Amino acid sequence: MDEIFQDSVVDIRAHGELVVAVWVATPTPTQLQALAQINARVAKRFPGKSALLDVVVGSAAFAGNQHGLAMQLTHACAPMRRAVAHVVLAPGPARAFFGAMLLQAPHGTPARLFDRLGRAADWLALHVPGWSAARIVAAVEPTLARAA
Repeated sequence: MDEIFQDSVVDIRAHGELVVAVWVATPTPTQLQALAQINARVAKRFPGKSALLDVVVGSAAFAGNQHGLAMQLTHACAPMRRAVAHVVLAPGPARAFFGAMLLQAPHGTPARLFDRLGRAADWLALHVPGWSAARIVAAVEPTLARAA
């Protein structure tokens, strides 16, 4: 694990070319900046091979009119070239937020929204060479346990 940013809202960890971010609440500009910086460093270290897995576990996360936030998160995801998977495990507005964000995002990097970690891991494994779905889930599980 190379890069870590952790506070009460998000836990971001880089596992080689895969960045995992677990959100329990709506991010602030500081947290989005941390995600953008980690993504940029990972993308530079692994040109053309980087991927992001966002996991939302907080039910109040990403509530309300968040157009500006969507644009900031889209920007933070931009360096990732292999794939970006967003997983919303909690009920609430986050699913609509990420769905709208994907519609606004520039095309080029494959990106999808999921409601189950296993499905996202299966999909990411198709896009990130050297990563199996089991390895992706194993990378995320300790962070999910800390968020619970």
